[in-house]
Amino acid sequence: MTNKIKKPLSILLSILMVLSVFGGMTFSASAAAVTPKYKIVITSPSGKTATLVASTALPYERTLESFLTFVGAKKGTHYTSVYSVKHKSGSKITTLSTSKIVVNTYGEETINIILNAVGGGRSQAAYKFTVTALTKCVATATGYTGTYDGEAHTIAGVTPTSPESGAAVKYGTVSGTYNLADPPAFTDVGTHPVYYQVSAGGWVNLTGSVNVVINPKTVTVTADAKSKIRGESDPALTYTAEGLFGEDTVTGELTREAGEAIGTYAIQQGTLAVGSNYAIAYTGANLTIEPNADDLAAASVDALINAIGEVAYTDECKAKIDEARAAYDALTDVQKALVTNASVLTEAESAYAAAANQAAADAVIAKINAIGEVAYTDECKAKIDAARAAYDALTDAQKALVGNYETLQLAEGQYAALQLAAD
Repeated sequence: MTNKIKKPLSILLSILMVLSVFGGMTFSASAAAVTPKYKIVITSPSGKTATLVASTALPYERTLESFLTFVGAKKGTHYTSVYSVKHKSGSKITTLSTSKIVVNTYGEETINIILNAVGGGRSQAAYKFTVTALTKCVATATGYTGTYDGEAHTIAGVTPTSPESGAAVKYGTVSGTYNLADPPAFTDVGTHPVYYQVSAGGWVNLTGSVNVVINPKTVTVTADAKSKIRGESDPALTYTAEGLFGEDTVTGELTREAGEAIGTYAIQQGTLAVGSNYAIAYTGANLTIEPNADDLAAASVDALINAIGEVAYTDECKAKIDEARAAYDALTDVQKALVTNASVLTEAESAYAAAANQAAADAVIAKINAIGEVAYTDECKAKIDAARAAYDALTDAQKALVGNYETLQLAEGQYAALQLAAD
């Protein structure tokens, strides 16, 4: 029997040559323009393939003769009848007889076919049947976008639309791994991908991903205004925070602008933080440093000095200068160091003294000018004596301002000459 089989084997090889001509071509088992559901790939012993695309539901039944014709073995030309057909290996996805083959499910198996050859003898060959789904599942997937609220959130859902029923959805947090029956949920801020797989018998699996997007929650942090007396330690810098959930807290500390002089200093956010689930909206305030007792005492003297104004040789101006001087002299050394315009007082005193000297000198100048033409009379003698007495009463600084002193000396000399002549 083996010899009989070998001789007609050349016939089978010629059939396989025909198969190689159309290897890779696709034939439709239905003329209707529908979406294919699966394909049957028949692979010959030489590795050539023929593909049958079917759009009818499994099981798919076809006569063995038509299958053989499909692969290029025509009854009457290459064989007279089918001697036997048997499962050889694989998952037995078909039901076999010498008259027909029924493809029941998806998978792969090898079928051994023995044909009664034309002219006598038998030939045999092993054909591999591979049945796979073609139509991919269809589904709509909707993610989630929201703001952190301390709660866990997941995607809105994955809804299969093809097939309309019977599809299963599994989820995962890693691409390619679908080991969760329910979509994972997330609490913290971030973009969290949810991977899904939609599967159904007779359909190609659909895989994809959709995101759970959780945005930071805004926390309003408002600094409290603070104050202190200059020289004291800073008060604790405090704030209020609104918008936190659960046990979440703000960490860190506020800071302020540097400085210890009287004035206002901005209170800054510093190291305040609240974790990655929040974004801080900060509203600042000021720390006010107020004057202490020494500052107040010095400020009162500053005010008195400022009140002097433009120096004039008047009693009113003199009174203001004297008041400011008395108040300054009454301060402690620490307080005096805080007076900002002490030099103004000194300058005012100098200016007033200069004005007083000039006034005294001017009075003497007027008396000398009043002498006029010298005559040997009591009246002239009285004027000369009055001018001399006034001049002698001046200080050296005032005397230096008397520009007509020589006139006085000359008048005195002339009067003495007149007196001598009269005697």
